[in-house]
Formats: sequence, structure tokens, C-alpha cells
Amino acid sequence: MNAQGGSSVELDGERTETGELAASLQALLPALDAANSAPAPPGYPAFRGRVSEVSALPDEGAGLTTVLDELRVAIDHGCHINSAGFSGFITTGGTT
Repeated sequence: MNAQGGSSVELDGERTETGELAASLQALLPALDAANSAPAPPGYPAFRGRVSEVSALPDEGAGLTTVLDELRVAIDHGCHINSAGFSGFITTGGTT
């Protein structure tokens, strides 16, 4: 455990830590609340992602702040199938 109550581990030569996990999840709550209270979009469109400024994946991590910013965008542009009034079902193809 580290001073913030999280743990730090090395995974495939890269250090990972969970010390900021609670604060990070707390930072996403306003975006989640806004998404859940917004009226459902007509037709429940699929995820409307944005075109990234970078076309290739980076060689190094972008950092926690950037990841949280990207998650806020994903939450804001999600498909809202959990909105009130949604009715649907999930089906999968046969496996045999």
C-alpha cells in the first residue's frame, strides 16, 4: 500500500498504481450524473466517438488526467441505452 491507500505494482516493466482510484472515480461522477439525467436521444444512436487528433496509438501513456478527460467525452457521447424509455434485447449468433 502507498500513502494514498492504493497499491503500486510493476506489470510488464511498467509501474501501475491505484492510489488515485477513488478520486478519479469521484471526478467522473458529474459526467455520469449528467448522462443519466439528460433526455434520451431519439432513436438511441450508437456511440458517437470523436476523431482523435492523433492517428496512431502513443508509445507512452498519456497520463491520468488525459484518460479521465477522454472518459468524460465517451460518457457524454455514449449510446444512452440505459435511458428511461429504452426497450430492446441483445441477441447473439448460434455457437453450434
